[in-house]
Amino acid sequence: MRKPRAIIFDDEVHVLNVLADLLRFRGYDVLALNEPISACPFDHHKTSQCLSPCADVIITDFQMPRMNGIELLRRQSLRGCVMDNRNKAMISGYMDSARREELEMMKYTFFPKPFPIQRLNDWLASCEKRIDLSLPLASRRREPRKPINQQITYVLKDSETALTAIAENVSSAGLRLRLHNRIAEGDHVRITTELPLVSQNASVRWVKKQQDDTYVAGLMCC
Repeated sequence: MRKPRAIIFDDEVHVLNVLADLLRFRGYDVLALNEPISACPFDHHKTSQCLSPCADVIITDFQMPRMNGIELLRRQSLRGCVMDNRNKAMISGYMDSARREELEMMKYTFFPKPFPIQRLNDWLASCEKRIDLSLPLASRRREPRKPINQQITYVLKDSETALTAIAENVSSAGLRLRLHNRIAEGDHVRITTELPLVSQNASVRWVKKQQDDTYVAGLMCC
């Protein structure tokens, strides 16, 4: 039996981390993204339509880079998303009445910022009654990785301080770094060394601390 999966989209790192911690505490496998790189970060058998759900729960912010949360949910719907809309929620500091009505009509849930943790927990409890853990989910995209072991420089979002790391491998989707500096899931990174990437901008998908106090991180280009 698999763990339940949640995907979170929010460009506020603090909010992203709070939501991720809450969901992991409840036993979820969490994918936390600080911007909507695409409507779905999972592979649906290379078709334009969803054949299996990408997650059991989705939470998205409204105001984000590239596309807002409403646009994200609309794109998922156009792909024929097979998730239960009742297990999707949007959070926002402000939402006008027209957009609120659209969310309600589509059976999405809305939480104002700052969101009440107890209400969010109650909503998750209701979602969990609808989750079928025997149902397989879409698999993660797998891109061919090329080992390079090259020293690069990068900067974190809202910082001008250049940091160094070793790029261990690279693909059209992202790269794997070995770093001496602490980094966190959801951090936005700008690669300042020229690499064969789709974009020099990336978000941190996962981080593992090593026994020698270095960090290994997986980044997705955006």
